[in-house]
Amino acid sequence: MQNIINEEEVSSDDLAIIGAGFETLASLFAFLALVKAKEEGTSPNKGTASSHKKAPDNV
Repeated sequence: MQNIINEEEVSSDDLAIIGAGFETLASLFAFLALVKAKEEGTSPNKGTASSHKKAPDNV
């Protein structure tokens, strides 16, 4: 019975892998937030659906 309990415990290696996974996710979300902030910051028309200017129709 003692061996079964020890095998179900989370080892330090398992915790390190889980922590690395969370760190990777945090870095990904931070990167996506920066990309989103850059898109919003460089937009000439904030709050509009498109950040690109429409070409004139009379060309």
